[in-house]
Amino acid sequence: MTTDLRSIPPGDLTPEHIAQLNRELDGADAHEIVKVAVDLFGDALTTACSFQDLVLLDLTYKVDASVRVFTLDTGFLFEATEATMARARKRYPELRLEVYRPALDIGAQAALHGPRLYERDSEACCAIRKLEPMSRALDGSLAWMTGIRRDQSPTRAAVPPVAWDYKWDMVKFAPLYAWTTEDIRSYCTVHEIDYNPLLDRGYPSIGCAPCTRPAGPDDARAGRWSGSSRTECGLHTETPAPTTA
Repeated sequence: MTTDLRSIPPGDLTPEHIAQLNRELDGADAHEIVKVAVDLFGDALTTACSFQDLVLLDLTYKVDASVRVFTLDTGFLFEATEATMARARKRYPELRLEVYRPALDIGAQAALHGPRLYERDSEACCAIRKLEPMSRALDGSLAWMTGIRRDQSPTRAAVPPVAWDYKWDMVKFAPLYAWTTEDIRSYCTVHEIDYNPLLDRGYPSIGCAPCTRPAGPDDARAGRWSGSSRTECGLHTETPAPTTA
């Protein structure tokens, strides 16, 4: 007999409970997954948005406009990404968007580590500009939602709809886990949802401007940290995250 997870306080849900939930949500559509996340976690849920597209933000907003949404502004965002964020604020007037920036601004980072750290040690740069603010963005939450998908790269090919996130010690929902690029485009067209114009310029995955290049359709992450073997910044890996810059 399965456990009725709605009867358990969100803070008492264990990895075993989440494994059960993953089995129950396997094959569910994105709207249902978002609704389950909202129903189970309420104010303890937050949604990440990188402003590559607004699909997950739109789904979340339609289920419950009060869900907190956060984004990481590394200081190296494309102007197109910032413009997409500005348009989202206008489209969704009740949006609870919180922007998290690194504890070190670019000048302070250069003073401590030298200029263009991303060229010499991209992992260290990501730790400062992404992982540190991410730890603050998730502080106080018990679950978060992300737009990662199985079709984005080989490293994401087994992404489940929900899992225990051992890196951040909380529950992670991926409502779009089974979606394809075509599904994203179709949703944007049907619902007239905005997306980052760089997607039309050969950028299937959009991160920091100095480290992102156009890429082919076979591996959306190939344009990230071009010339290296990296495809992940560390937000979705199980390596323990730093708590300070």
